[in-house]
Amino acid sequence: MAKKKKTVKEKESYFIGIDNPVELRRHILEPTREVIQFLQSYEQFKRTKEEKTHAILQLKTDLKAIKTEVNKLKRFLPKNKLKVERVAKKTSEPAVIESQPKKTKRIPPELASLERELGAIEKKLGTLVE
Repeated sequence: MAKKKKTVKEKESYFIGIDNPVELRRHILEPTREVIQFLQSYEQFKRTKEEKTHAILQLKTDLKAIKTEVNKLKRFLPKNKLKVERVAKKTSEPAVIESQPKKTKRIPPELASLERELGAIEKKLGTLVE
């Protein structure tokens, strides 16, 4: 029978002595701890990003709701735009307000009383500003 030759790789094993195994473990575990801390901070970042996108989407839906409510409100408000006369800042000369010539159309009595009240309020505002 033929004898099998022993290969060097099969039977021999090498052991290397480590001078300070505790220090070596510490050097291996510290970067691992830093990686885990980084992963935790990344997960926190992802959560914050998701909350931000959720808040932005909620804001968009709220803005749409506000726009629709404003449009509904505009439908109920009168169509005419009121022009408010601004009183100039105090000057040495009193401001003269020129009145427009009255139109010859007949004004309903309710509208005339409203105009008188409006004139009185504008006079009071004019005295308050000065």
